[in-house]
Amino acid sequence: MRIYHLGNPSKFETDYKISAICRIPIIRIAIVNFSLMLPRAMPIAPKPVPSCLVFDFDGTIADTLSEALRLFNRLAPVYGYKQLPPNELEKARNMTTKQFIRAYDIPRMKIPSMIREGRRIFGKRISEIKPIEGMPDVLRTLRPKVTTLGILTSNAKVNVEAFLTKEDLQIFDFISTVPKLGGKAKNLRSVMKTFTLDPSTMAYVGDETRDVRAAQKALVRSVGVTWGFNRYEAIAKEKPYDICENPIDLLKLVGQIED
Repeated sequence: MRIYHLGNPSKFETDYKISAICRIPIIRIAIVNFSLMLPRAMPIAPKPVPSCLVFDFDGTIADTLSEALRLFNRLAPVYGYKQLPPNELEKARNMTTKQFIRAYDIPRMKIPSMIREGRRIFGKRISEIKPIEGMPDVLRTLRPKVTTLGILTSNAKVNVEAFLTKEDLQIFDFISTVPKLGGKAKNLRSVMKTFTLDPSTMAYVGDETRDVRAAQKALVRSVGVTWGFNRYEAIAKEKPYDICENPIDLLKLVGQIED
């Protein structure tokens, strides 16, 4: 059947054409299939629960920000970089690690030596270091919910052990240390190999942009916390898998509280 139109077709003619076309079997099938392709509300899958949680130490478990600032300024004249005055602290907390190193002219070659000296001085003051408020209870709650609980830090193992003993937090399966600012991704991969873990079952929790990047490089779940050195804005720019603004938010990782 042919229908010729001069000008715009009338509503009757248009409706007639549509009804005629829809009676063709192959067209009807196409219309049905197209309707199945339309967007529909899909249930949101729950986030996977990690069986291994690894924590940074300074700024994540231990409240070391004021001590770190004191140490940084004390070592500045020794290693030849700029001091960080208190009025610049908030600006510095929104910097990435690379930005911070550039801003305060920190000699990269001297960083390993600075870390060693900082560890030594820090160890003498470990009795004065307090945990992040709420973290001890959260860690004790998390312990039975995961298979493996660990610490990966740039601090010295002896300092971390002394702190955990002081706070009655000897609940970790391992403490792994790195002697430089980088290298955490490599250590995370070593942890996976040691404990025969799949990256999807592991999460690394840290307070600095370099912690988030290390987790992403190791292909494990990155969890940024905002109560340590870096502020929310700096952490969020790194696009971690999760962001926690309060220690109790960590319980979401194991399904203890809902998002």
